[in-house]
Amino acid sequence: MSFSTHLECNFKNWLRVKVLITKPIKKDMKSILSISLLVIAPLLGACTSSPKVETKTDVVVKTSEDKKDFNTNTNETSPKDVKVKESENKTVMPTTNNTASQKKVQVAPKVVKKVVEAKKENIVKKVEKEVVKEKEVEKKVTEETKIKKEIVALPNHQVWDKLLAKYVTVAGNVDYDGLKSQHKIIKSYIKSLQELPPTANWDKNEELAYWINLYNALTVNLILDKYPIKSIMDINGGKAWDLEVIQINGKSYSLNDIEHNTIRKKFKEPRIHFAVNCAAASCPKLLNGAFLPAKIEQQLDKQARYFINNTNKNKISSSTTELSQIFNWYGSDFGDIKKYINKYHKDFNSENTVSYLEYDWKLNK
Repeated sequence: MSFSTHLECNFKNWLRVKVLITKPIKKDMKSILSISLLVIAPLLGACTSSPKVETKTDVVVKTSEDKKDFNTNTNETSPKDVKVKESENKTVMPTTNNTASQKKVQVAPKVVKKVVEAKKENIVKKVEKEVVKEKEVEKKVTEETKIKKEIVALPNHQVWDKLLAKYVTVAGNVDYDGLKSQHKIIKSYIKSLQELPPTANWDKNEELAYWINLYNALTVNLILDKYPIKSIMDINGGKAWDLEVIQINGKSYSLNDIEHNTIRKKFKEPRIHFAVNCAAASCPKLLNGAFLPAKIEQQLDKQARYFINNTNKNKISSSTTELSQIFNWYGSDFGDIKKYINKYHKDFNSENTVSYLEYDWKLNK
């Protein structure tokens, strides 16, 4: 259809519509339908029966071959093809991005691993430092505890010292009646020694003071258990020293065990015979105080000098030398008796013949 023909058809239809519109419009379906057809008809190509001439812009690609031929002849790209290519491009781009991300993923574990290892190393170093600090603190605490234990482990002789000062005279006379009222305290003191026996950390004086004080406290306790009695010989048929009187570290001890198998054997100290007391009148006096580690050397020397120069225990002059049976019984501990006596007695005459006095077993009251 030519442009003039098309214009003519449209103009005729327009005149018909105008005639219909200018007439009174009745509300009937025929009039409305007529107007609608007149308006729509040109759009549907109803004005002509001639064949429609296709142009390049009206080409509709019906098959894939038509599309191919059309694209080849015109060198143009359809919108659909553009979309396809765009989608292809879009499909390719994410692939590139994925590859980069995969590279990143491959690199990331190495970095993370290094970071984790570094953190672990730092943590290990911190832990090691903490362990070292803890060990140092533990060592310090252990040393302090050890010192405290050593201090605490040393028995306290103050109770025994006060009792002796109160109930024993300077001459060594013992108030057993007074001590009887303190019997529980004496037993408690003995128990404290039993619970704190000597250890390898103790020095010689600490251990020697321990055994001498224990021996004397056990002897007094033995007398008080049977008191009133006249002599220690009244106990166990005259063999009070053979009675097992205490257990220390699971081992039973008698007075003989303490004196002969412990003190004499271990310390090789002859002056202990002037320190341990057998509760008899002829025994060296019971010291009116406890033997103390810091003073024991002076205390032992003082006891030896007092006993040797006591005329009730020994009779020594320029013409006579009558000694206690102690020097006779334990002569091997003193070595040369005359030489030993001469150390403590100024009037001793080494030319005199030595004899021994009878031993008095009455209580040392």
